[in-house]
Amino acid sequence: LGYGTVVVRAFETNVDIPDSLFDLAVPEGTHVVDLNAAETPSPSPALSLEEVRQRVTFPVLAPTYLPPGTALTYMALVDGAVALTYGPAPNAFTLVQGLSVGPLPALDTARTVTLRGRQGILIIKEGQGLFLTWEENGVNISIAGPLPEAEALHIAEALH
Repeated sequence: LGYGTVVVRAFETNVDIPDSLFDLAVPEGTHVVDLNAAETPSPSPALSLEEVRQRVTFPVLAPTYLPPGTALTYMALVDGAVALTYGPAPNAFTLVQGLSVGPLPALDTARTVTLRGRQGILIIKEGQGLFLTWEENGVNISIAGPLPEAEALHIAEALH
């Protein structure tokens, strides 16, 4: 298609951005799951875990350990990946599994951990949560949420 050159003469970061730019208007008919809700919503009535397992070409793992008070709140198939959401806070997390798309890029904030006999990557953002990911039998598995590191590793080790 071609190529081109761009010359940037000035570049400004951290400009004042109005909060109104981040106001979200949720489209009508959208299902919103509040992980901080006092009551835990029921899992999606559309698909059971067994039905999800039948619709994908890889084994879907589920945790045999959950932090106290945590339960499955939502299940979805997204672009061939399975997302299982557990809540409520403070130990809410999402477990995503899908066919491997290759290695993650190297990140300065990431560190390598060993879990389930494999190398994984753990990224922790203070006050925001963590992201734990690894590949197992050609499947990328990720756990993300405001969990303590020990809880995330315990959940990962308890997948079956």
